[in-house]
Amino acid sequence: REITHKAGYKSHKIIDLNFSSLAELKKQAGTYQCNIDDIHFEGVEFSGRDISRGVKIPKEIDELVAEESGWHAGDGSLYTNAKNSYVYCMAGDKNEERDFYDYVSMSFKKIYNFEAEPQEVAGGKGYGVHISSKAIYTYKKNYLGFNAGEKADIVEIPTKIMNSEEESIKLAFVRGLADTDFTITFDKKHAQ
Repeated sequence: REITHKAGYKSHKIIDLNFSSLAELKKQAGTYQCNIDDIHFEGVEFSGRDISRGVKIPKEIDELVAEESGWHAGDGSLYTNAKNSYVYCMAGDKNEERDFYDYVSMSFKKIYNFEAEPQEVAGGKGYGVHISSKAIYTYKKNYLGFNAGEKADIVEIPTKIMNSEEESIKLAFVRGLADTDFTITFDKKHAQ
């Protein structure tokens, strides 16, 4: 990109001339990660940006996907903004949940091949991750069944998780929800 910029060209034009697309360049370089050709879930759509960034959608619901769905139920939301961006964000207390959101960020890389750098959100009041991806948004909304909008009034356990024959999938969802919304308190005054 630096060389093409110094030569007065936009890097995408050079890539398009020689490789037809950034995705094709990444395929030839062995760094292409996107699995658009393997995903045939109804309503899941990849944007050109998702493809060039190598976003992957899980082919099945495993324990990590179920746990991340629990995090979504507890602290997440889906929405579109004025720029027609498809957004998935999760946030919690900036003082108490920094380590947790660092772990969430690593999990997003494993699940979606998406670099989601944790940051302060909500004007510095919260800490979390903010993802702009049509593939992830449409997977969570149209395949898993999460609704867009404020989570407090609309969150449900995804049917695909609730109806899973594997108990470990259901337990992973509850574990994820507990990570975000449950509290354990040890109080001597109520002990018998």
